[in-house]
Amino acid sequence: MKRMSGWIALLLCLALFAACSGQTQSGGQSRDLPSEEAEDSAADLPPAAESAGQPEDDFSDPALAYETYLSYLQDQRERILGYNWQKGYGYDEEYENFNYNPGTVNVAFADVWGSSTPELIYLCACEPLEDFPPYMAELHVMAYDADALIDLYSFTELDAQAGGGMIYRLFTVPNQSGLWLFTNWFSEDNAQEYRHLVEDGKQLSVAEDLRHIQRYDYETDLWSLECSVNGEEVTEEEYLEALPPKAFQARGLLLRNMDYEEYGMGLPSGYPANGAGMTVDEAIDYLHALLGDTLRIDAAAFFGSIPELYFASGVGGWSTTIQFSADGSVELSFHDSDMGSTGEGYPNGTVYVRNCVLHLAELERLDDYRWTARVVEKNLDGLEEGEEWIEDEIRYVWSEPYGLTDADRVYIYLPGAPTNELPREFMRWISMPRAWGDDVPLLLPCWGLYSVNDETGFSGE
Repeated sequence: MKRMSGWIALLLCLALFAACSGQTQSGGQSRDLPSEEAEDSAADLPPAAESAGQPEDDFSDPALAYETYLSYLQDQRERILGYNWQKGYGYDEEYENFNYNPGTVNVAFADVWGSSTPELIYLCACEPLEDFPPYMAELHVMAYDADALIDLYSFTELDAQAGGGMIYRLFTVPNQSGLWLFTNWFSEDNAQEYRHLVEDGKQLSVAEDLRHIQRYDYETDLWSLECSVNGEEVTEEEYLEALPPKAFQARGLLLRNMDYEEYGMGLPSGYPANGAGMTVDEAIDYLHALLGDTLRIDAAAFFGSIPELYFASGVGGWSTTIQFSADGSVELSFHDSDMGSTGEGYPNGTVYVRNCVLHLAELERLDDYRWTARVVEKNLDGLEEGEEWIEDEIRYVWSEPYGLTDADRVYIYLPGAPTNELPREFMRWISMPRAWGDDVPLLLPCWGLYSVNDETGFSGE
């Protein structure tokens, strides 16, 4: 995209706002319908488009589709999280890096294929993710058919993280089959397009294509307007007349990138600005709930799967390690070596030590990557404060263990947890021994434990 001077960009934005804010006909009459009129006018909409073939299966048990969607979203999660500029290009001051914006609402479910089972609709970062951060997002509409997922429709460059960029909305319309995709690309030109996507065998095809393009002529310093419906040139009034009313666009809203109020969209009252969209982790939890396994917790299997975790700064000779058992008990071992602290009988230095066993209970799953529990009991090793002894020419001294001194509520994180959703103190502690600096990974690469009262972070290799 070519860069524009400030005044041209301003003109483009003004033209965009005017086009989006009401799609008004000449004479100032708006096509927007109030909520009650929107309900009453559903009968005036064209009938559902006739399909050119039906899905093979009309599922009596949608659980097969939901299980497949769940597995697929878990596999694609990193790419979906990579689309991080949906509500503002890139950086959010509340978070410490560009890697992830947890406000990205880019997953929805809707029956747009006529299969009686909702399809999975999502946006993700274009590959390769190695060129991070990515700058282009793509759309996919996935359906479950004949024991497999098929890609009904894709749009590979839907949202660009660049100067200019594209506005998009995905919505359904009452009494119509299929899915509507609105795009507004603005660079040298201001090009709006509505695509009505309907079932066409094993894909969604464009049944209606409505375009409104404003072009700027640098030589004459004038704008021109081109409107078309299904490739046929029409007047602006005819273009506006063919559009789905804004009230219907609001009621069936699935996904969008820019806030309506920011762009003068003025949603009718009673409709949620975020539509039916959700984050990828919300979508995963939603599918878990549909499958009825939200509360299915095998505590013994969970505790038994956690590897040894350690708490250390990477500087000095101290560390605290914890080892989990299936019964919820946690063996803690602390040591801090000071080889320069010597004396008679201990020429090999001094080691400060403490061992104890914690017991965890009230295990609760928050999502696929975050769990919480409480420390309900702490059994110390029987050493008394200040106790010391010499063994193998090393002096051992009782010490309060670092890391879980005041532990009560703890959070356990699995590999794959979004790092920018984790507590800052946890991330600070696990970053130091790894020397991450500003290169914090998008997703947590290891298991972790955070003690709320101690504000400490344990992690595994």
